[in-house]
Amino acid sequence: MKLLQRARLSGNKYGTFLFVVVFAGLCFFYSLDETMFFRPQSFHAWRQADCLSITQNYYQSDNNFWTPEIHNQLSDNDLSGKTAGEFPLLYYFVAMLWKLIGKSEFAYRLVSLLMAFTSFLLIFRFSREVIQSTVYSFFAGLLLFASAVYVFYAANFLPNVPALSLVFIGWFFVWKFYKSNADKYFLLAMLFFGLGFLIKVSSGISFFALGGWFVIELFLNKEDRVLFKRPVGKFIPFVLVILAVAGWYGYASWYNHFHDGKYTFNNVWPVWELSFGEIITVLKGASSFIRPHYLESSIFYGTAVLWVYLLFSFKKRPLILNYLLVIIPFGSFIYFLMWFQAFDVHDYYWIDFYPAIILVWILFFYTVRDIPFFSHWLVKMAFLALLIYNIIYCQKIMKARYEGWPVEPFVNHMQAVGELEPVLLNISIEPGDKVISIPDYSINYSLYLMNRKGFCNYNSEFEKPGVMTDRIAKGAKYLIINDSLIMEKRWLKPYLDYPLKTYRNVKVFDLRPYQ
Repeated sequence: MKLLQRARLSGNKYGTFLFVVVFAGLCFFYSLDETMFFRPQSFHAWRQADCLSITQNYYQSDNNFWTPEIHNQLSDNDLSGKTAGEFPLLYYFVAMLWKLIGKSEFAYRLVSLLMAFTSFLLIFRFSREVIQSTVYSFFAGLLLFASAVYVFYAANFLPNVPALSLVFIGWFFVWKFYKSNADKYFLLAMLFFGLGFLIKVSSGISFFALGGWFVIELFLNKEDRVLFKRPVGKFIPFVLVILAVAGWYGYASWYNHFHDGKYTFNNVWPVWELSFGEIITVLKGASSFIRPHYLESSIFYGTAVLWVYLLFSFKKRPLILNYLLVIIPFGSFIYFLMWFQAFDVHDYYWIDFYPAIILVWILFFYTVRDIPFFSHWLVKMAFLALLIYNIIYCQKIMKARYEGWPVEPFVNHMQAVGELEPVLLNISIEPGDKVISIPDYSINYSLYLMNRKGFCNYNSEFEKPGVMTDRIAKGAKYLIINDSLIMEKRWLKPYLDYPLKTYRNVKVFDLRPYQ
């Protein structure tokens, strides 16, 4: 018996070591060793810059946790950038890290990637326990790392993957709680669920799924309860999480109203606001543009087929697993309806569907684990080949995300802007000097890249009479132009009399004489 236990422990260690090695190898295969050193670019660089802008302002300003700020001066009658969105824990943590090691966008990306890796490793460990197959556990643990959308944002600046990573970690502690009935694991699960929920509200699907099961078990006989065997007091963490989430977003709403400015849309984009034709347009865009980046067809449609199969095999699993099989996809569907308008363009909104996909595959392998056919080494190799095929597909999509049109705005215009910070200092444009940066229709992209507060096209219609004069009156001292084509605009020509510097495609003009 002791020999068997030692052999199992040794096998677990080797399996974990191999998983770590494979994950590290995939990071190089996806060229993350190169792209993690890139400035924000490619898909949704706008949103990447928003996250970095908040982090930068925590880092370089005296703002406390409760006073987030961005570079764009869209608040307080266009005199400040004070605005709030999702719970800024990730931004604040990275800013504090920067204060220790110096500013490093690579370090930011690494924090996000390490959180994703931790969740993958725990999915692998959980799967190995319940599936009892290293090959199938590898499949489950690395499935998300075969999705270009997940890989792209796992080594990026958006909070979606970190939030979901916290949720996956929370599910691991639910499993530990199930095995041991130790309250400490339940509290840890609620902590991670709560943090994920706070950082991204859409990550709350798992939290509500667990809460629903808690309510169900209240009505079961004591001997029939499988998770909450001692439910007394267990409702308190659920209430505290809900109060925390409601408290933060209530505070963010007040903060934005007080400063009269917001950078993000803290609301829903429901399907019922669209006409039938608009719904079809969104579905077509989602199918043709986003879906190929989300998952390769074999996994995407295969997951749907397996889910239907699992619905017809309820008797092979405990009630709690069948409950999750229904409630997690149902919650994902509700989320799909409530934020429907985002799914044809915003690929990161798709990230919150991944728990349902992982759940289906783990439950499938669990359901068939005692069927001899699925224990045959050829069948296991077939699933391993499917995973490898999806990894190769993912690598091709990742490469495409850093070539051609996705990076043209950065290469042609914003790359030079990102090199401006020392250039501006050399011509005595100080960090506190406000600028007008055009053309830039994002909120913070160019402003963050040059690390200067000010205004851009997002909240300033410069072509309208009086807008340039107003922005100068509100502190804009310099004009930064990253595309000389707009210099022919009639409304802009009066402000080009005092050139200061030309750097690559960027031209800098002095606006102080117009004050």
